[in-house]
Amino acid sequence: MHRETKLEILSFLDSAGRSSWQSFRMAYQSRHRCLQHVCSETAAVATRLGISGGLDSTLALLITCKAFDLSGLPRSGITSVTMPCFGTTERTLNNSIALAQALGTTVKKIDITKAKKVPCGSVED
Repeated sequence: MHRETKLEILSFLDSAGRSSWQSFRMAYQSRHRCLQHVCSETAAVATRLGISGGLDSTLALLITCKAFDLSGLPRSGITSVTMPCFGTTERTLNNSIALAQALGTTVKKIDITKAKKVPCGSVED
């Protein structure tokens, strides 16, 4: 069954009338500039970032790479950490690792399946 959906042009504009691409670009630029400032103020040369293959961690990784580029830091200083478990699909795991490698970051995979099997009451603080 074919269903036609009408979209209003305003759904692609933010409250200031900018397109969603323009809004994204402004947000992306402000975030990587902020992170670049933090790197320079703290003399940070490395960071760890959790990656899942989803949109949020993908954007965080792209922003971090841009901030490192602008700071003159090598992307190998970014450790992209993935922690697959029961809910992780091969697709998202492979996507996250492939992206992190393609961007030149250090990739670390920590399988937490065994840790997840430990009953919560047996874990001490």
